[in-house]
Amino acid sequence: SLADTVFIGANVLDKGNKLMKEMTALPNQGLCRFQFLEAFTKLAIQRYQLTGEQESALAAVKELQRVLNLGQDVVYMRSTLQQALFVEECCLVVKQNKKLLEETFAIYCKRLPFPGKGGGKFMSFGAWVEFLQACSATEFGLSHLEAGLAFALGKEIRIDEFRSFRHMELSWSEFLVSVAAVVRLSGNFQQDFLSDRLLEFIEEHVARAARAAGASGLAGRATLDPALAKMVTLVGEMFVQADQDNSGFLSFQEFNTVIRQKSFEKSMKDVGISAEDFKTLFLQVDVDKSGTVSLDELCDGLVKMKKAMVGVERTIAFMRKMFEESDEDGSGSLSKEEFQSLFQHPTVRMKLQQMDVSTEDIDDLWAAVDAQDDDGQAGVSAEEMVAGFLSLRQDGSIVKRGVNFLRQVFKAADAAGNSSGSLSREEVEQAFYAEEVADRLEQLSLEAPDWLGMFDAIDVNGDG
Repeated sequence: SLADTVFIGANVLDKGNKLMKEMTALPNQGLCRFQFLEAFTKLAIQRYQLTGEQESALAAVKELQRVLNLGQDVVYMRSTLQQALFVEECCLVVKQNKKLLEETFAIYCKRLPFPGKGGGKFMSFGAWVEFLQACSATEFGLSHLEAGLAFALGKEIRIDEFRSFRHMELSWSEFLVSVAAVVRLSGNFQQDFLSDRLLEFIEEHVARAARAAGASGLAGRATLDPALAKMVTLVGEMFVQADQDNSGFLSFQEFNTVIRQKSFEKSMKDVGISAEDFKTLFLQVDVDKSGTVSLDELCDGLVKMKKAMVGVERTIAFMRKMFEESDEDGSGSLSKEEFQSLFQHPTVRMKLQQMDVSTEDIDDLWAAVDAQDDDGQAGVSAEEMVAGFLSLRQDGSIVKRGVNFLRQVFKAADAAGNSSGSLSREEVEQAFYAEEVADRLEQLSLEAPDWLGMFDAIDVNGDG
């Protein structure tokens, strides 16, 4: 047949050519990439150019490519995998399990190496298949027929593949992408949930492969964050440089100026904290809304914030990502309506619930965020959103939730009136005696006070 003839023709090589000595990785019963391209071109010429349907070899190749639509599904898989994988959430998953992944990779690099290679830096395809078997990847949802596809999706595209076996090996970075490709190919793929599925696969299945291969019992165990002391030291250095008047306090403007200095950018990156984290820290520490903070307040607040962020880094990364996508005009803030629309979206709520954020926390989030919004500008920023979320984690007491809720009742009543920042006796009666207020306080196990009695006691000048 034509196909057989083309295949045989492309497979014929000049054994006497001195370059053949360098082609150590040519397949015995198949075609390497340049042979495949030759076969593809020959087929296109015979099918379209020689029959007169196309005028040139180039036009014939383009037509065959159009008809076959060759490889477009794999290109789509690779692009969607990379879009979902190369985000902060997935980076945090890998960072969290880096020791487990490194030890597993090192062990399987020594398995089934290619001839003449002792193993150590790269994982062979045979070792990859053995790894997937030890992972019980089929239980996770990967078809045994897709082991090679997961391998290929993780590989960098390499042109010179016939001089070594490198095209049949995974480097450390390629291994990480191939592990994510297993998750991509297992079951119903949803981009927003890749990090959750990746975490599940690593913690349950990769850990299983590591144990099967004899990894140490320490693999994957959590350790204390050694960078916390470095963070505190860095905050001290930044504070001293920013406090030009030696007052012992920093304003937000002074604080924001120093964290933007290039001299501190690398240091901040090294200890694992961003400029946005520092902004969130300032908002949390400045509880009296004076606009200034001391060094002790910053250091104590940093320790509390980092402890509160343990286990919720992925949640915060997801919230920042959703905030950025919802901020369509690029203003850096969301209105109350935009914010509530975002967190009422079923996919967002499901994602947060999978991250152990309760429905109650989601519903109370706006009130907590609004409590952090004291900059006088309309809407809330991403930093205010994170600060509000962390405040729920640090002090999600019933009383705190009740205060946040009542603040919203007050603001709504004031907005419905003259937005004067105060309420009349009639407005208090209408707003705070509403049925929804009583129901919410009852849900929080808080007793509703005598609102009008409180009003009369506070209204010392009797102006109503």
